[in-house]
Amino acid sequence: MALIKCSECGKEISDKASTCPHCGNPINQSKVLVQMDTAPQKRRQYKIYYLISSVMFFFGLILYLKSLFSGEGGSIFWFFVGLIGFASMIVNSIAYWLSKP
Repeated sequence: MALIKCSECGKEISDKASTCPHCGNPINQSKVLVQMDTAPQKRRQYKIYYLISSVMFFFGLILYLKSLFSGEGGSIFWFFVGLIGFASMIVNSIAYWLSKP
């Protein structure tokens, strides 16, 4: 005979009891808790973020080089767009890698 805690009052009772003798709470030992794995959903989310980041990086890089060689203004803006895209690609890659089981 093992002692378990009542889910209602928290007192120790026999695992063979059908109800708690202290509070009358029915003891149902056939309950099985299943925790859903949310990692695949998170990995999908990181893939989407990675795709957005890579588009941002390449878009910023191309427009930075275009504005740099054509002499137009705004090259610093596109440099930072590309830099932020590259940094978020790295962060998403690490997050994707850490979310694997």
